[in-house]
Amino acid sequence: MKTYLIKITLRKNILDKAGTAVSKVLIRMGYKVKNLRIGKTIYITTNEDIELIAKSIVNEVMEDFEIECLDDMSKISIQDTGAVPVASTN
Repeated sequence: MKTYLIKITLRKNILDKAGTAVSKVLIRMGYKVKNLRIGKTIYITTNEDIELIAKSIVNEVMEDFEIECLDDMSKISIQDTGAVPVASTN
């Protein structure tokens, strides 16, 4: 079994209301914040097809996701460019 990290964020053209609210609070507290986006992180250990699992828990219309295999440090990104997987190895 392999352990994966799935990072889920709203697409760049989708307004991140929670991120905007947190950013405003931090600015009022005196911090210099330019861009803040909030996302989700999921850790999962499985032998199943991780891309199918990720696609079943992600709203591909509104969200991008990136999968990292923590065992071999490979990375799969699903970006705003039509949700086409791009595999890379670090």
